[in-house]
Amino acid sequence: MERRVSAREIIRELARNMAEGLEPLEYSVLAPNHYDVYLHPEDHRELEPLFPEIQREATRKLDETLQARAEEQKDRRLRLPWQKKEETSARFARKGKSWEITFCVDHEPAVRRGDLTIHSYFTVQRSAGLGAGAQTKRVVTRQAGGETHTARISYEDAPTLLARLRYTDASGEHEFEMTKPSIVIGRRDEEGRGYWADLRLDTRPDVSREHARLRFDPDEGAFFLKDLSRFGTTIDGEAVPSSVQEVEGERQDRDVWVRLPARARIALADIVTLEFEAVSTEELA
Repeated sequence: MERRVSAREIIRELARNMAEGLEPLEYSVLAPNHYDVYLHPEDHRELEPLFPEIQREATRKLDETLQARAEEQKDRRLRLPWQKKEETSARFARKGKSWEITFCVDHEPAVRRGDLTIHSYFTVQRSAGLGAGAQTKRVVTRQAGGETHTARISYEDAPTLLARLRYTDASGEHEFEMTKPSIVIGRRDEEGRGYWADLRLDTRPDVSREHARLRFDPDEGAFFLKDLSRFGTTIDGEAVPSSVQEVEGERQDRDVWVRLPARARIALADIVTLEFEAVSTEELA
């Protein structure tokens, strides 16, 4: 029988991820405030009607887990290594005003039904030079094949810069640095419908919430783009063939990719233009 992810499993794994990501300060312990939940397309489709309820109960679970950690420390009455005064207990708190939980479709080729990946991080104030917002320390928990793996990525780590995209949307001029081998480009989703984009654009609905994907192939030392939108994408004025087709009323991805030159103008629905520039592909290949 094919494995699927349950709503309860997501809630419990969110709490586990939060506990893994606790960051001790001098007088307090902070919990990450933002969580991206990545699901196989079929699991995402089945659970999407329950996302509001999952989010509501996950918020309660995160609060309870954080409170339990505080109570455990209080009961032990032990001096913690980062505290100066033995009689002082560290305050456990969430970073930011609220828990932020986003449900995303995992488009990675290796993902299988039943896989669950959660990225958590401390968000900081968005700066003018970043297209997708700034992030600090990130904790990734991945459950696949019945096993859970945890990875911690420090904001001090220097990611490999693959490409830059410069653009102007309703909020002004931006520059996005591509440091992941695959990213999603789309309109900022303010309605919480489960769409996620690494490069999030503040623009009109003509640009889809999940408009295009951009990936780097290290074997070929080249970048490729896939159009997933309703109103199309062009590269240097040439239309990109759509990767989406309708089959019996359902949208299906044909996995059609187009090679990008090292410099290109990518226009989304003739609304927003991205000036794409790859770094030296000779160094990356």
